[in-house]
Amino acid sequence: MSNASCLIKMIKRMILLGMILCIVIAAGIIVLEYIVAGNTVITYKIEIWIEACQTVDFFLPLLVSVLFVPLVYIQKKDGFIKYATIRNRKFVIYEYVAIILSVFIIVFIAYYIPLIVSLKIITVQIVEEQSNLSEYVFGNWQIHHPYIFGIIWCVWKGIIAAIFTMAGCIIMLLIDNMFVATMFSFMYCMSENFITATLQIPKYSIMTSYVLNRLSPTCMHIWNYCVGMLVFILVCGIVIIACRIFNIKQVEGCEE
Repeated sequence: MSNASCLIKMIKRMILLGMILCIVIAAGIIVLEYIVAGNTVITYKIEIWIEACQTVDFFLPLLVSVLFVPLVYIQKKDGFIKYATIRNRKFVIYEYVAIILSVFIIVFIAYYIPLIVSLKIITVQIVEEQSNLSEYVFGNWQIHHPYIFGIIWCVWKGIIAAIFTMAGCIIMLLIDNMFVATMFSFMYCMSENFITATLQIPKYSIMTSYVLNRLSPTCMHIWNYCVGMLVFILVCGIVIIACRIFNIKQVEGCEE
């Protein structure tokens, strides 16, 4: 089997598994959209989607990790990864590329479909003529080009979700604790959000990176969407290196 065929086969297997997650996320957001539309003052229909997504966003790092990290754990535990790597040294790379693409596709679809529902189907119950949406960094795009903005934002959210999942999967290869690896991204987000809130710098929180219009317009700048994610990647790199060094020392200690 060629490398491309192997990768495509892995992606198909991941997507079939992930469609359950996609349906759960999309259904959850749509239900929340109807709740928001019925009891919240709205000016633009995209605001329904924005409000509904914020609740699901809280659990996003956990949702994407809980599906794929245990899969890597099971493959590692039963020796499948070791066996597959012997036959194909690039197996782990293909496996992780398949996970990245699968998570990206799942999150993109799961968030974009509810956007279409909010814009085309849901009726707003309480309408207000004034809104501060235009004051946000991407406010005018959200108002005048909601479908295009939705594509861009869902791509960005898909990338972040893939990074969350990859962090857990890589850590899973270095430790034997499935719970810690699965919960890593979620617990990091919660802890980091608490710390930045305590220090009164929530604009640099990772939650601000992927929760749209989370703070007031005066607090938000375009770089605030990147800082939290870059810090997360840096911290993950440090954790992975530390785990790697610890494993090497354990092996050296056993040999002695």
